[in-house]
Parts: sequence; structure tokens; C-alpha cells
Amino acid sequence: MSVEVGEDLADLAEHPDQPQPVPYGDDVPDRDDDRPVEREQVSLYGIVATDPPIERDGRQIYRIRDLVEKPSPEEAPSTLAVVGRYVLPGEIFDYLERTEPGRGGEIQLTDALRQLAKERGLWAVVCEGKSYDAGDKLGFLQATVEIAMENPEFGEAFRTWLRSLKA
Repeated sequence: MSVEVGEDLADLAEHPDQPQPVPYGDDVPDRDDDRPVEREQVSLYGIVATDPPIERDGRQIYRIRDLVEKPSPEEAPSTLAVVGRYVLPGEIFDYLERTEPGRGGEIQLTDALRQLAKERGLWAVVCEGKSYDAGDKLGFLQATVEIAMENPEFGEAFRTWLRSLKA
């Protein structure tokens, strides 16, 4: 099963021949995509602790040891943030049913992924390309403008319109 969270947008145009996400096979059963963030931003994301990377199909992959939802900078096990693209087994629903409400009184996918990582295994690939946090108002505006500017159909007209706003 593939899950993509709409609040995190990525411009992966640097690799148009490689669909995202890509499962890696039976010995690497499930995965998510991660990206490094600044230490002071870790409290905005789910953060992973990983084993050292191994190479698979020309990419570095990491076995996830633990996940922490929105930790403080002091609690964060790394600066690798979960960016909301997952290839998961159907059993994730069983894990979600067993998950108690966490931060904010909500059942967090990160908490279910944490148990999945410990019991079955979970792997991560660091995303290449630009990522936008569309769950943040400024990030949403930045993503909208930057992606629209590069759109082959109307990017030129959009850039012209943006320049006209300076006047």
C-alpha cells in the first residue's frame, strides 16, 4: 500500500525516470522517504533514528530503529524527518488500531510506524529534490509559487504576472 501525505510536497523533477515511492523488495519490506531538516525544525516533524546506511540499487537506504513524533531539539535522535511518502504493508491498519492517542490526543501514524519498525522492520530512503512543508502556511505559499513558476503550461505567464506585482 502506498501512502502520500498531502502536507508535504516534493519536486522530484531531477529524477523523472524514477517514480516515487519505490519499494525495494522482500528483504527491504517497507519504506518511507526522509529528508534532513535543521535541528531547530525537528519539533515540526516525525524524526527517525537509523542504523548506518547500506547501498541498494545505487541508493543509500537506512533501517529505521525508532521514530519520534515532533520531538524537541534535545529529544530528537537525528535530523532526518519523515516526509509523508510510504510503502507499507496492509498490517499497518492493525498497528493503527493498537496505537494509543499520542501528542495532541491524536492517533499518530508515526507511533504505528514506530511499532512496525520494531516488530517487522522499516526502511528509509533520503529524498532527492526540493521538499516543501505545505502544512505550514508560508511553506504552502512557497510551494505554490515555486512549482507554478516551473509549470511548463503556464509558468511563463505566472512569472510575468508575479513581476507585474512589483510595479
